[in-house]
Amino acid sequence: MDKLNRTFVGTTAGALAGACAVGALIAITNYMSMGAHGAVFYVVYLSAVVGVLYGSVVGGLIGLVVGLFARNKRFGGLIGAAFGLIIAGYYFGQPSEAEHRLLTFGVAALPIGVLVGLAAAIAIERGWEL
Repeated sequence: MDKLNRTFVGTTAGALAGACAVGALIAITNYMSMGAHGAVFYVVYLSAVVGVLYGSVVGGLIGLVVGLFARNKRFGGLIGAAFGLIIAGYYFGQPSEAEHRLLTFGVAALPIGVLVGLAAAIAIERGWEL
C-alpha cells in the first residue's frame, strides 16, 4: 500500500475511532453527573457533539502519525499511548472545580489513545483501499 493511501486510511480510521470513543465518554460522563432531567438531555447531546468533534480531530492526528510512521499494531499502540499520555498530562495539570470529570478524562485518555492507535494500525495492515 502506498504512503498516501496508508496515511488516508490511518487518518480516517483514527478519526472514526476517536470520535466514537471520546463522544461516548463525554456524553456518558455529563449524563451521569447531571442526572436524568428533561432539559439536561440537550446538554448531553451538545456535549456528545463536542466530544465527537474533539475525538475526531485528536483521533485523526493519531491516525495520521500512525499512517506516516508506524508499520504494525505495536507501534500504532505506542503512538496512541504517547498521545494519550500527553492528553492525560494536560488534564491532570488543569485546576478546576469539576476535578472528577477531568480525572475521568485524564484516566481515560491513555486507553482511548491506545485503542485509536491500534484501530488505525489494524486498518492500515488490512490494506483497505479507499
